[in-house]
Amino acid sequence: MHGQEALVYLEDPELDQPDIILLDLMMPVMDGWELLGALHRSDTLKYIPTIALSTSSRQLDIDKAYQAGANAYVVKPVDPAHFQQAVEELGLFWLNRAKLPGIK
Repeated sequence: MHGQEALVYLEDPELDQPDIILLDLMMPVMDGWELLGALHRSDTLKYIPTIALSTSSRQLDIDKAYQAGANAYVVKPVDPAHFQQAVEELGLFWLNRAKLPGIK
């Protein structure tokens, strides 16, 4: 799914909104940076915690993601097992520990 498809999906009033968005910043058509900005500007979608995922560990990219509205920035592990572990840890924190807004 590319960024434009994701935005259309998320804006569909017939569908339940997700509790959290894991957003790869490198996507075709509408990249993750553009989608992150669109989510942050949306009156309804801006309340969904959005985790930016990237292979970049550059401080410039990290700062840019937070400025665009990301709630967290995670450098994607290259190894599939470590990536799965990172996603599981994110889920445990954001869905079990963090208190999320009830606005939908």
